[in-house]
Amino acid sequence: MTLGNTNPPPHARPLPFAYATGEDWSSIGKECLLKLGEIGNCNLGLVYVSDHLADDLSSLVTLLRRITGVSHWVGTVGVGLCALDKEIFDQPAAAIMLLDVPAENIHMFSIQRPSDVTELAQQAQKWFKDDLPPFAIVHADPRQDDLLSLLDSISLETGCFMVGGIVACRGTAIQLADSFTAGGISGVLLRGGSLPVSVGLTQACIPRGSFYVITGTEDNLITELDGRLALDVLREDMSQRGESETTATSIEDGLYVALSVPGSDTGDYIVRPVVGINRTAGWLALMEPVERGRRLSFTKRDATAAREDLRQMVQSLKRRLCAPARGALYISCLGRGTHLFGPGSQELKLIQYELGGIPLVGMFAGGEIFHGRLHGQSGVLCVFS
Repeated sequence: MTLGNTNPPPHARPLPFAYATGEDWSSIGKECLLKLGEIGNCNLGLVYVSDHLADDLSSLVTLLRRITGVSHWVGTVGVGLCALDKEIFDQPAAAIMLLDVPAENIHMFSIQRPSDVTELAQQAQKWFKDDLPPFAIVHADPRQDDLLSLLDSISLETGCFMVGGIVACRGTAIQLADSFTAGGISGVLLRGGSLPVSVGLTQACIPRGSFYVITGTEDNLITELDGRLALDVLREDMSQRGESETTATSIEDGLYVALSVPGSDTGDYIVRPVVGINRTAGWLALMEPVERGRRLSFTKRDATAAREDLRQMVQSLKRRLCAPARGALYISCLGRGTHLFGPGSQELKLIQYELGGIPLVGMFAGGEIFHGRLHGQSGVLCVFS
């Protein structure tokens, strides 16, 4: 999907961008500032730091604000960062990108409860009549109990196209949306058309066979598929692909389901892991409640299919760009990267090969947000032009 003016003015200069590793936040911040170069009219900063710098993010952002004059900042901490064509893990690091968005088209927010969503919708109401929907970049705390319902509410009440990720770090899940928060969802809401952007989603788990209708559920348990015991359907599905149930882990280790998205006419699906199987009762367990009537297909992570899906997604996105790419934001699942594509930052190198080496920042997340839906084992790419 492309969100922005169909005929924006051409931009020759890539977005200001920098990343650095080092011993402490001060040296990293100074190196990033040296690399940023001319910032022009930029008024919004994206900043991601490794969790080694979680306690120093406030100091880093204070330095960035003071030197650059950029007033609005959004970002978070993560176990892993994306920077240009490099995956950065297990060391202090920061990745920064500046966007040129008019100040009147920027609205920072933090959502902790349903009433906050209503307030956000009221504040952004003046944008609702625009031809293009608002665009939101968000980060969320994995410990938020009603996370899925809050995401649904934000999408429904604001009508925004929302992308982002669930914070994955070894300490406090700090989020930045001008001010620092923990818990809930925070980010930036941008007026539709104020930032030309094209977005795409890629999956690591591709549906491998038939889709079945969920006909029996109990909270997060799937008891029946197509009117039969769920486990019997799974065994039959595996048998049709020449797979056999030889050990207790053979159908539980790395097993996922692709769940259809209600109301989608483009075959959209979300991936969820199977976290338990009861061989006596014949049910399958997911990590969240699932409703009857949805369709699912069984799947597993597939590196070859994931690489091809990523390539096709980037190529499709590139064809949809309304102007030359100036920079990108990429949110990838922690289970991807080296774990799926192998060492040497192959996931990011593939993206850069297709896009031609543009500035890129991002993080490895505990869940990926695309169009307001929470995904897993996926990658969300936003290309700014």
